[in-house]
Amino acid sequence: MDTDTRYQGIAKLHAKPSLPRKKTKKNPLTKEDKAFNRAISSERVLDENVIASSGLLSALTLLLLFTTLICFVEVWKEVYYERRFLKSV
Repeated sequence: MDTDTRYQGIAKLHAKPSLPRKKTKKNPLTKEDKAFNRAISSERVLDENVIASSGLLSALTLLLLFTTLICFVEVWKEVYYERRFLKSV
């Protein structure tokens, strides 16, 4: 993924990083620069959606794990207390 603008040191890892072109006071962006930035943005959106969905997937996995664990503990408590009650009778 060479489209992340937050990591400016990407040139150390990739020969030709795709960083957006920026305007200055004296040099506004041309139509070609804007099209180039739009292409980078389109690619970056795909990368960020994959990252977000993997985070959502891990969050849902943890939620399922904790829910299962809580149900297991509740069932175990019931079984434990029933056996304890039956032994005392």
